[in-house]
Amino acid sequence: MRRYGEWLPVVGGVLANVVFGAYVGSFSSLLSNILDDVGVPYAEGGLIGSAFFAGYLISQVPFAILAEKLGRWKVISSGLVLYTFTHFFFATSSTWFEILVYRFIQGFIGGAVFIPSLQLAFEVCERRRSLATGFVACGFNIGTGLG
Repeated sequence: MRRYGEWLPVVGGVLANVVFGAYVGSFSSLLSNILDDVGVPYAEGGLIGSAFFAGYLISQVPFAILAEKLGRWKVISSGLVLYTFTHFFFATSSTWFEILVYRFIQGFIGGAVFIPSLQLAFEVCERRRSLATGFVACGFNIGTGLG
């Protein structure tokens, strides 16, 4: 049982990344509507993605450290819940500035999901760790495709 049980955290990491990826992926299909709603030219649409990934970049190391101190599942689950709330606030934004701010916050909180979920791969025996990491990372791409 231990042999298969060690893969449960990996399955959880994959599922967390599928949810996170679906949130991130849903943005792309809505971008033109968002820009039309607030009257912003398409040339500035890339700023929304840049705001997201700036927040995401800044939060990677702090959330990895926090996950080691508080526990991976606490950080991942809190991140998903907070991301859900910010997704709502982002969706109900009415100004260009609000959109950029909420997208930055979403990116920042996204760091609480991806890196700590990759750490779950270390629960698997050493010779299968690379495979486990690959599975966890693929979850994000699956979610993005579904989003």
